[in-house]
Amino acid sequence: MIRRLETPMQPSADRSIAGGGEGSDAAERPRQPLASLPPVELLWKALTDSIDCFVTVVGPDLRILYLNHVDVGFEQVEQVIGLEILEFVAPESREMVRRILLEVFATGRAASYDVNAVNPQGQLSSYAVRASAVEQGGKPVAVVLTAMDARKLRETERALRADRQALRQFIRTQERERQMISYEI
Repeated sequence: MIRRLETPMQPSADRSIAGGGEGSDAAERPRQPLASLPPVELLWKALTDSIDCFVTVVGPDLRILYLNHVDVGFEQVEQVIGLEILEFVAPESREMVRRILLEVFATGRAASYDVNAVNPQGQLSSYAVRASAVEQGGKPVAVVLTAMDARKLRETERALRADRQALRQFIRTQERERQMISYEI
C-alpha cells in the first residue's frame, strides 16, 4: 500500500526555532538560532539512537549508507552498510520498493508503504516504511527510510481496542448500578 504526502516539509526561511504558538509563554521567549545548537551530526546521532524504529539512508544506487541499528540475525551495523536495501526486502515486494524509491529520487516527494523484510535466518518481519528525499543543490542525493515494526503497531492497536472494550464494559456496569440505586431510592 502506498500513501503519498502532497505537501513536502520545507525548512524554515529564518532557520531558527521558536517555542510555541500565539498566546503561549513560549511565544514570548526569544527565538533560538540553529547556530546555538550542537553540530548536526551529534543531533542526528542522538535522534536516531533515541527512537525505536529503523532509520536507514540509501544512496541513488539503493545501497545502504547509514543504519541506526540492526535487526535480529546481525551483530553490527557495519555488516549491512554498502549492501543494496532490496536484499532485505521479501522477493514479492522488491520491484514495488525499487519503483517507490526511484520515484522518490526522481521527484523528491515523500512516500509511505508497507513491506515484508527478510532477516539472515529467512524470517519475515512486517514494516510500515516512510521514504523522504534528502536534497542537496535542489536535487535528491539520498533517501531516508524510517521503518516501524508493523507487528508492534498491531499489538498496540489490539491493546488499545481491549482497553476501550474494558472501559465500555465498566461504563455499562456503572450505569446499571446507577439505575439500580435510582430505582431503589
